[in-house]
Amino acid sequence: MTQLFDPLTYIHSVDGDVFTDIISRLSGYLSVCSKCKESEVSDNLRSFVSYAKTVLDQNGKVYGSVSDMVQLAIRCKSTYPSVAMAAERLLVSPVSTVDCERGFSRVNIIKTDLRNKLAEETLNNLVRISIDCNDNFCYDDAFKKWAAVKERRILM
Repeated sequence: MTQLFDPLTYIHSVDGDVFTDIISRLSGYLSVCSKCKESEVSDNLRSFVSYAKTVLDQNGKVYGSVSDMVQLAIRCKSTYPSVAMAAERLLVSPVSTVDCERGFSRVNIIKTDLRNKLAEETLNNLVRISIDCNDNFCYDDAFKKWAAVKERRILM
């Protein structure tokens, strides 16, 4: 999707071969997402490419980044709904899998051989606390609250 919104693609494309490939790949994906006909999505993408080329050539504005082109597509949402949907999906797509990998690492730290019978909800809560918790968390207050919920045998 990034190529559709990359200004350098528009500047360096002499013929439409680059966009033909991009449009053919994206139209199939976006037609499934939007539940529209692939031909409609393809026409919508072609129209946006033509519009973007004229905007880049004629308008005095500088569209120097992918985010500028994404904003252009979102501003024209009523005219190019499929392109705006692609732009919105591009904005929320993760850049890398680092967060996922961190989550797996936290699960491996929490769920050890001694804690292999943790309930799924408990494991989810512990992972969430481990990932989202800040350094200012007061463990003493949390322990006191937990201990006050019911009568417990607390060994100290």
